[in-house]
This record gives sequence, structure tokens and C-alpha cells, in this order.
Amino acid sequence: MLTIGIDLGSTTVKYALLSESGVLLSHDYVRHGSAVKQTLEKVLRALALRTHDAPVHVLFSGSGALGLADELGAGFVQEVIAASRYLKHRAPDLDAAIELGGEDAKLLYLSNGVELRMNEACAGGTGAFIDQMASLLDVDAAGLNKLASEAQISHPMASRCGVFAKTDLVALLNGGVPKSEVARSVLDAVAEQTVSGLACGRPVRGKIAFLGGPLTFLSELRAAFERRLSSTGTTFASFCDAHCAVAIGAALEGIDPASRAHRSRVWHSIDDLVREILAAASENRGSGLPLTPGAGPARRYSKIRQNEKPSLSATAESALSVRPSKMQRATSFSEPTLVQPPSRASCSMLRGVFSTAGTNKMKGSRSNASIVP
Repeated sequence: MLTIGIDLGSTTVKYALLSESGVLLSHDYVRHGSAVKQTLEKVLRALALRTHDAPVHVLFSGSGALGLADELGAGFVQEVIAASRYLKHRAPDLDAAIELGGEDAKLLYLSNGVELRMNEACAGGTGAFIDQMASLLDVDAAGLNKLASEAQISHPMASRCGVFAKTDLVALLNGGVPKSEVARSVLDAVAEQTVSGLACGRPVRGKIAFLGGPLTFLSELRAAFERRLSSTGTTFASFCDAHCAVAIGAALEGIDPASRAHRSRVWHSIDDLVREILAAASENRGSGLPLTPGAGPARRYSKIRQNEKPSLSATAESALSVRPSKMQRATSFSEPTLVQPPSRASCSMLRGVFSTAGTNKMKGSRSNASIVP
């Protein structure tokens, strides 16, 4: 039986196919451009031609996979667990690892206590940030890497926010700084943002590995991190398949008899898996929640629970009505609901409600409006 790990990230689809003994037979890394279902279908159909209807054990991971795994009843491996499994398999003597994804960054401490530091609230200093800065220089990420390789010096640049970074980048170009030096400055800013923002003063040293697509494909980005972390006794490790680390780690979890993921669902063939994915995507489309990264379990998030409506006055209830296009996923998995930000007009109405309630309270009377969190 074959085992496949599938990592659905914010910008890419990755898979890793392992034999029963854990040998990596195939892996791939494809940008999905927000067309997750279509990209995953294309990748799996190509893989099905090579597996010849062999039974396959499937494990999902990544920010866009939780909802799909829930729909299919498939095994799901959390990203950090999958990455840790990969690292233990590749180099058990590592002290730390840095991973840059499409829209998040991770710092894993693996010695003197395992600890994860992660930035997922902002895409600053991640793969999406690099793509954005590259477009401002009229190149792609590979072109940015080539430009940076031609420079010898860097200039200060913000990377915490794309808006501030764009301001700095434009200022450098207007000041006559060569594009090559600007490109190197972008990559140095990414390294600085990742290390200072995630380490928060804890040293990053020893044997350090680089994971994720940007750090695998962009040699100058790795060089920027090496410059930032260079110290006595610090060495760096890169792996040729590090861009698929989470997918490989998920598959390794699946073949480990001691792992809970080992007992998850098996399909008769990859073609059967593809048919179920298409059926699940069709169901999600009908519910108004497409298969996209971060969408969460579509069936659970497709409806607001009935009979739990907060007690509101007529004014506050009208103020909280919003357009469906502003739908956002709730941050709590234990109590799934839909969080919908009010419009500007609604905010003004709410301010009137609360100011009235505060005036009534000062006068010793009760307000008719009560908001239940």
C-alpha cells in the first residue's frame, strides 16, 4: 500500500508519495493561484497514471486542508507535527529550523526544549511579501533572487508591512539605488523580520535547517538568513525536498504504526480519492463556501447556529446586519460561527446605541439594548 501526504497551503499544493517502507517515490510543488480544487485534481490525476490503481493511504495537512479532510473523513496531521517528523527523519541532530510559507513564517526550536514560534497574523516577511516586492521591481521571485545575487550591499527596509516596505522600496529607487541592491535589501529585510520577530531575544544557533518553498528555491534568501544568523559554531542545512517538508512529514506519520494517523482512512485508488474530492467541492459550492485555504470544515461553517440569536434592540439588530461578501472564518474551532464585520454606516448606528445606553445608565435607568458576546 502507498501513502500520500498532501499539504494544501495558502499559495501552493504539495504532495509526497511514499512506499510502505518509507521511500520517497514522488513529490511535487505547484502554485494554485486560489484554484485549490482544480490544482489538486490536476496533480492527483497525473499521479494516478503512475500508481496503477494501487490502494493509497491519504494524510492531509496545511492551512487549507482541515475542511477537506473533515469532509472526506481522511486523516489530518497538524503542520508543526508534520514538519517535526520530517526534520527528525532527515537530520535528528538539528537545533532549530526556519520555515517560510506563502503567508506565514515559523521558527522551531528543537533542542533544549521543543518550541514553536509562528507568525500567521500578517503576511509580512513571507512568500507573498516577496512576490509583492518582486512585482514592484517588474520581476518574479526568481528574478528578484537573480538581481540580489549581483549586489554587494543592502539598505534598511521595513518588512513587517507591505505598505511600509513599498514606501521604502520606492524611496530607494527614486534615490538612484540600483535594483540589484534593492532586491538584496528586500531579502535581508525578510531575514531580519523573521528572526527578530519570532526569536524575541532567544538565540538561534547551532545546526539550523531551512524549510519551505522560498528558502528552497531562492539561494539569496538563504544567504540573507545565513548573514543574519552567522555566529561561531552555527551551521546551516538545506534539503533538496524541503519545499515539500510538511507533505513528506504527514506521509511519514501515516506509515508509523505508533501514530494515530496510521489508523486513518485508505482509498482503493487515487482515482477514487479524486472523485470524492470533486463531490465534496461541489457540495461546498452549493453552500456558498468554496474550497479555499483557511475555509475550515464547510459543513460546520456553512450555517449560523439557530436558536442562539443574541437579544438585541431593533436599532442594534439593524446595525449588525452585514453583506455576505464580508464573511470571515471564526478563529475558534470549538465554537464554529461566522464573524461578519459591520459596515461604516452600521458602526455609526452602533455608536449611537452604546452612547444612548451609557447615558441611560448614568441616569440610573436601563437600556433596552443588550449585546451578548
